[in-house]
Amino acid sequence: MPLAELLAALEREAQASEAAELARARAEAERLRQVAAGEGTSRLEQRLAEHRRALRAQAEARLVEARRKAEDRVLEKRREMLDRVFRTALSLQGEVRGWPVYGRALQRDVGTLLGLLRGEAVVLRCAAADCGAVAATAGTGAQVEASAEVTAGVRLGTADGRLEMDRSLAARLEAARATLAIRLVQQVESSR
Repeated sequence: MPLAELLAALEREAQASEAAELARARAEAERLRQVAAGEGTSRLEQRLAEHRRALRAQAEARLVEARRKAEDRVLEKRREMLDRVFRTALSLQGEVRGWPVYGRALQRDVGTLLGLLRGEAVVLRCAAADCGAVAATAGTGAQVEASAEVTAGVRLGTADGRLEMDRSLAARLEAARATLAIRLVQQVESSR
């Protein structure tokens, strides 16, 4: 084989080897680019997922806070409504004298209170308009006094002041406030 042919063959072989090496290098570069792109995409997806979780947590926290504030406002409005109802009831308590059951209830309360403290010197305090009815029920064993503090009902106290029992409408409303509040809220809620 002549030298020129040998050189041409070596050159072709070198070119083929160079082309093959270049092809391998390009394939490796493409593979590395795809791996890098995959890792970048994976990191990006991971960061997006973390960001979404953080946003969901923030949204949930805002929702919980908004619900808490709304519940607080509802409770405050209920309390205000109940206060208005009880203030109105107290302001109207003098009107119960016109009810047919009031006289009977007053007599029953006076009798019950006196029955609890038999033999004690007692003072019955009531509205001036009720003094006659209270005195008639109490008889001669008890002192009856008009009291501006009692608009409806009666208070009994021992003469020495060591014991007092309050059957005024104001005291009864206060004692029943929790139960009445529950019933009132239930009625308001059921009428919605």
